[in-house]
Order: sequence, then structure tokens, then C-alpha cells
Amino acid sequence: MYASAELFVVPSDQVDAAWPVLAPIVSRVTDMPWSLDDIRIELLEKRAQAWGVRHDGNVVAVVMTRIENTPTHRYGVVWLAAGTALQDGLQMFREHIEPWMFGEQGCEWVELMGRRGWVKTLPDYETQAVVMRKFRQVH
Repeated sequence: MYASAELFVVPSDQVDAAWPVLAPIVSRVTDMPWSLDDIRIELLEKRAQAWGVRHDGNVVAVVMTRIENTPTHRYGVVWLAAGTALQDGLQMFREHIEPWMFGEQGCEWVELMGRRGWVKTLPDYETQAVVMRKFRQVH
């Protein structure tokens, strides 16, 4: 863990300027059903938020969030996280992003789409489902 790590949010009007730094980190997640361009567009259109973890002036991790609205509920989703300081990122998530989602954004709950190892890191989160995916052969 980095003792001097800091969390920052990338405003939508700064996504294009930050993208050369964010994209290589995000591209480390290889099992996602979105392209890098899809993610960039979600950020530009303000449908998602990019949070970075910086250490010694270098961005070392990225956490992507979304606010989802249904007719009866509002909830937050952490749909992508990558980098070398995810432990710090998850701690900062708990200290800053969770309160922002639950407080300022009025979310009833927060869902994480992550790896099984996160269950140990976030013991107060309940495993609600197993995601299964089958790809079709494209010829």
C-alpha cells in the first residue's frame, strides 16, 4: 500500500486530456464486455465517473463508477477497477466514493462488479449473484 496515495475524480470535460493516462490502466482489465472507446464515451457523456489513485505524481489505479436509476430505486455501481494500488483504491473507495454515492447521490445501495478476491477485502458487502457468460461463435 502507498502511504501517500491520493484519490481524484476526472471531470467529464477533462476525460480526453486524461485518457492517455487512464486508458493503459483500464486496458489491463481484459474480461470486460466494453471497448475502451465505450468507456471513454460513458465518461464524456457523464453516465460514468472515473476516479484515479495517484502516488508520487503517477496515476497507479483507476476505479469507474456509475449511478443507475430504475423506476423505484437509485444505486451505485463500481463496474471497473484496475491498477497496481487497488488495495489503496478500495480503501479510498470506502472513505470517499461510498459516502459520495450514498450521501450526495442518494443511492440506496452500491454494487461492485469485481473479482472473487474482493469479497475478502470488502467483508461488509454480500455476494448477491454469480455472473455467467457464454459467448457465441462469430464467423
